[in-house]
Amino acid sequence: MCSISLSSFADGQLASKQLRDDNKKIKRRLFRLASEADTNNPGALDSVSHHMQRMPDELKDIRKIAIGRHRAYYKGSHHACSYEVILFKAFKKSGTDDNDDITFQQRLINILSAEDAETVAVELPKP
Repeated sequence: MCSISLSSFADGQLASKQLRDDNKKIKRRLFRLASEADTNNPGALDSVSHHMQRMPDELKDIRKIAIGRHRAYYKGSHHACSYEVILFKAFKKSGTDDNDDITFQQRLINILSAEDAETVAVELPKP
């Protein structure tokens, strides 16, 4: 069973007004997805379908997954048995692809370069 954590930036986003109502649902889903994997077996977060295409080299390890109407951008793998969410995109509109948006790519790069060592572990929220 692998773990998942939130960067301090992503944790702040979950507490924001936009994501506050979906906070428990998002944490529950992330916890479930991470716990599917172990060091010997990949889980849903390791799926090739979550890899982002046409990204600069700095973002080659970043993947995204849809959680309801939101998108979570994360890094990590089952080999290390650890994942880290670095950014949430609230109320993502379908049909628009951020992979080709240079402004969005630069935002991800800035978040990664400003990342501190502080993370918050995601635990199964109480109902």
